[in-house]
Amino acid sequence: MTPDGTVLHAGERVEVDGDWFFEGVFAGPFTRSGLERAPYRAGSGGVLTDRGWRFLTPSHPLEPVYCFVARDEPLAWVSNSFTCVLGVVGIEPSVEEYAGLIEIARDMKEGITDYSRKLHETERGVLFRYAFFPFDLPRFRSSPREIPDVLGATPFRDYRGYVAHLTAVLRDLAANGRDRRRGARHDQLLGTCSAGYDSPASALLARTAGLRRVVTLTDGRGGAADNGEEIARILGLDCRVGPRLGTDLEKRIDNDHYVDPSLLPAQVLNDLMPFFASPETVEDIFFAAFRDELPGTILFTGFMGGGVWGLKDKVGPQMNRLDNSGAGLDEPRKRLGFAHVPVPTIAGRHIPVIKEISRSAEMKPYRIGGWYDRPIPRRLLEEAGVPREMFGHIKGRGSVLFEKSSLAPLPPEGSSEEEVSLHRSTLEVRQRAIVALAADYRRILGAG
Repeated sequence: MTPDGTVLHAGERVEVDGDWFFEGVFAGPFTRSGLERAPYRAGSGGVLTDRGWRFLTPSHPLEPVYCFVARDEPLAWVSNSFTCVLGVVGIEPSVEEYAGLIEIARDMKEGITDYSRKLHETERGVLFRYAFFPFDLPRFRSSPREIPDVLGATPFRDYRGYVAHLTAVLRDLAANGRDRRRGARHDQLLGTCSAGYDSPASALLARTAGLRRVVTLTDGRGGAADNGEEIARILGLDCRVGPRLGTDLEKRIDNDHYVDPSLLPAQVLNDLMPFFASPETVEDIFFAAFRDELPGTILFTGFMGGGVWGLKDKVGPQMNRLDNSGAGLDEPRKRLGFAHVPVPTIAGRHIPVIKEISRSAEMKPYRIGGWYDRPIPRRLLEEAGVPREMFGHIKGRGSVLFEKSSLAPLPPEGSSEEEVSLHRSTLEVRQRAIVALAADYRRILGAG
């Protein structure tokens, strides 16, 4: 019970201190004022104000905070877990209803200003979601109120200033995770390292904060080369190579490779339920190979690097993106208890300045042309001793595809029989996953 009488159910890695709470890490001292002033949050929480609770969301658009507001009673439920809200409120969408919900959830890729706040509606009330900006849930108010902030001056103007800003924030995040005032510390750092641009550059930046270990996959989709073990060795990082889920089950459809989840062994599928329960996407399920290492860590990834560091993607200060990759860690992160830092999103709203830096004269030696051209991570890695020919030429794509993102969860008329079968199979597994996890939360919390 909080000072205002709110009932707070907190997992073992949620830090609670009277009138504030938080899970994950933030760039600043481990205090309430440090949280409120932090330039970057890799996690979520809340602070009690004179008017009610203000809920703080992650400083990136890959994980919303969910809020269900009842219609005819003065009640609201807020959680960083989608399935927790479903379980406590008693929402159990059918396969067809969940298809519609997924379709809405996917529009988070439109950016922090243009996505749908209303995710689902029932006779009992409305399920909202909020990403990036905090939101208030004042006393005696029927719905949440988002608090957009004013974008301040860009804290850098050139390459070295940008890198200095990134490393300063990363060091503050790591220091926050090991703060002695915590009940449960995030004192283990883990990175990812592919043969592309974004994850090895992010790992290199996180090395300044104490990162010493990364993970990589044996290969990418369709057997493409994406193993970053040799790059990690050059960077002085210990590297674990893990198998990519479903490689032996992939089937080529059009120009890509897909896995029918019904072909996975029953026990494997059951163990993967948290990874199938994220509403935006399930393509990040390849992290399941390393789930034994994730609890208690700060995970540094390169998600959204294409939009922030690439030259071709049309991404602006609203942090829109071309796909939903990275959002698949939404649900498993809460179940496993780790913090997620997609490094390119730090200062991500200053994308216009970052693009100017990428196109500046000082970066010309690090441009190779073509659509896969990212001079900032290339300069980082080449100056660290990684040979130019070793990375950033072919996008290996480690994500596991269970459905075609260009199609609705239930494919429209005219789709091939193969596409219909694949999507139906995946949708049924995803719906079964959210129902199972929701029931689990309902049992744990004694709801319903």
